[in-house]
Formats: sequence, C-alpha cells, structure tokens
Amino acid sequence: MKTTNNIPESLIEDIKSDITYKKSVSAIGKGICYIAIGIVAIVLLIIIGTDSAAWETWGLGCIGTILIVMGIMSICGSKPDLYYKNEKVIGYQAFFSNPSTSAISKFIDEENSEALGKAINIHDNGLRVNMVMTENGNLCRYRMYKYVPFEYKPEGEIVEIEKKKGDTFARL
Repeated sequence: MKTTNNIPESLIEDIKSDITYKKSVSAIGKGICYIAIGIVAIVLLIIIGTDSAAWETWGLGCIGTILIVMGIMSICGSKPDLYYKNEKVIGYQAFFSNPSTSAISKFIDEENSEALGKAINIHDNGLRVNMVMTENGNLCRYRMYKYVPFEYKPEGEIVEIEKKKGDTFARL
C-alpha cells in the first residue's frame, strides 16, 4: 500500500542530512480551488442575497464558509513531501500475517510477489514492512517492525535493495 504520511523516522534517520521537506503541490492546488469556489459562493450570496429565500442565502453562506475552511486546512494542514537529493520519496507499507522476518526478507529478495501476496494480512498487527524508494532508484530500502502491544518496534536493520526488488514490493 502506497503511503506518504507514514514513513517511520527510524527508516530515514541515517540519511536525514540528504532529506528535504517541501509542501505538496497537489495540496496547495486543491486548497486554492476550494478557496476560489468558496469565494464564488460568498460573492453569489452577496449578489442574490437580497432577492432570494432565506434557505438559499443560508446554503450559499454555509457552502462558502466550509470551502474556504477546507482550502485553508488543505494548504496549512497537509504534511510536506519528503525529497532525497531532490527526488521525491515514495513510501510503501504492508502488514504480514507471517511473523518470520527471514521469510518475508527472502520473498522480497527473490522478487516472489505471489508469496508476498499470500502472506499479506489485512489487519494491522503482527509484522509491518515499511519501504521507501525514489523514482530513479537512488534510494530503495526497507525495514521491518513487529507489533509489541500498542506500538510497532523496529525488528532488524535497514536493508538496502535494488529498485527492481522494490518495484515487486510496491506492486502489492
């Protein structure tokens, strides 16, 4: 499962000096669209407010206010994207029912997507694998985390892999 908001700090702590954070362009664009539509609704409220029924003005006012608040939240509240040496970092996360870290590592190493698919667990307990990679493959690594009551703790070291093996994991 692709994720941008759940990249564990322990997976990138050794390369922190090469990581930069930038505001998401899509979040800014979405926020601007919300604000623009909200402003249009408010302008319509002002223009037709005197000659219309109360429910129309109330509805336009609510829609305008909600859209403007959504726009501000989208721009200010979105989590920034991570970049590694000016390449966007994409995060992946999967949960596995098989608690054997060596078996999952072997499946990833052998690019065995069928076995990985069978081992996936829809529930978020047991073994979690987080992977980060860039589009050009400069960075491709994963780390496993075991569920210890109420939190995931790192299990093993960070494993650097080739982009081809990372693509196999990303297709899950």
